[in-house]
Amino acid sequence: MSQLPHETLSSGVIYIKRDDAQPNPGVTLETNSSAGNNATQIRTMMRATGYIATSTDGNVAFSSIGNIINTINGDGSPVTDPMFYYVKDAVLNNTNNSDAAKQRSYYEIEGLQEGLKYFKGFENMADGDPYNLQGVIIVPSRAAFARDSHFPYSSSYSLKNVSFVFNFQIYKANPRPSGEQ
Repeated sequence: MSQLPHETLSSGVIYIKRDDAQPNPGVTLETNSSAGNNATQIRTMMRATGYIATSTDGNVAFSSIGNIINTINGDGSPVTDPMFYYVKDAVLNNTNNSDAAKQRSYYEIEGLQEGLKYFKGFENMADGDPYNLQGVIIVPSRAAFARDSHFPYSSSYSLKNVSFVFNFQIYKANPRPSGEQ
């Protein structure tokens, strides 16, 4: 992967495409979650690993805090719209939610959405098709949750100040059905 070309966006998000693993022509992704029916629903195989910067004797390095999802080495089945990509209106509009939990930014990782704009999804791969790494998106903490409140994806650790690496393949991309908004 380190030898593949990469692009760094103004937010600090880095994306890496494997050209030979892209769909042709593929489905253009609309990753703006507020786009209603135009927002793309995705079905994806993905591993999302969180990293936190640590300092030991003045040397700063990234340490893994674990995965927030792993369908590649985990259960092996694609997932539709992980909540850190798209949160449904029914979740946002829950009357028991705190003010923070009524905001998309409480759930969604904006840097992931931003990086996915540069990829296309397959139209209708079968769930049983073998995984083939399509790309990697690296999201710095400032383009993820930074120091803001967030949904507790793990009861073991906080995702504040956490950077993420997403390895993925988009098995299916289609307009979001009205019942899935």
